[in-house]
Amino acid sequence: DTDGLLVSADRVLYILPYGERKALIGNGCRRAFNVHGELYLRGFDITNAGLCSDDGESKGGAIYVAEEGHVELSFGLRISNSQNLYGSGGAVYVDGSLITFFGPRIEGCQAGVNGGAIYIADHTRVLLDDMRFTDNTAAGA
Repeated sequence: DTDGLLVSADRVLYILPYGERKALIGNGCRRAFNVHGELYLRGFDITNAGLCSDDGESKGGAIYVAEEGHVELSFGLRISNSQNLYGSGGAVYVDGSLITFFGPRIEGCQAGVNGGAIYIADHTRVLLDDMRFTDNTAAGA
């Protein structure tokens, strides 16, 4: 699916703001990023993103990382109050790809199935350093 900003397989997107803190504020029922290529986020807020429909493919409230994708979430990144009401990964769903976490915060996110903050599917490569999770919930956990 192509909800949110699509980063296609042959593309790389960097969001590394300088100066004032930047934010992406969703409407609660739309994913922020759908990643098939590479996405690098730092010093940025994603809040109130999410999926609200039961389409059988609900993956990742704020960020979905497809099998061929790569995402790096770095210091200063905060994902808050995101949801996936009928699926897994309240904030992030990683589908057999590569994801790197260097100090982001994920708080107040919820999933209707598993992974209130993050759902990591089989065959996913993960590097974690200095993660902070606060008040994330999943109904199936």
